[in-house]
Amino acid sequence: MEIQKRLKPYVGGLVMIKDKVLTLESAEEDHLVLMDEDHLHAFIQLTSIKEVYELDGKIPEIILKP
Repeated sequence: MEIQKRLKPYVGGLVMIKDKVLTLESAEEDHLVLMDEDHLHAFIQLTSIKEVYELDGKIPEIILKP
């Protein structure tokens, strides 16, 4: 999936979802594993992602489907 390939370079780095900064732990074939500042993990299915905005020099932002 294109989204998974686009996010692979950010594994171990930061991403943003709804104004919250998270660490991208892994980008698997069908889901992402994220960790917040309290070291709590979250799993997001790739099918629930609408778009990924990658701006030069900024943290990529993941937009979820409604």
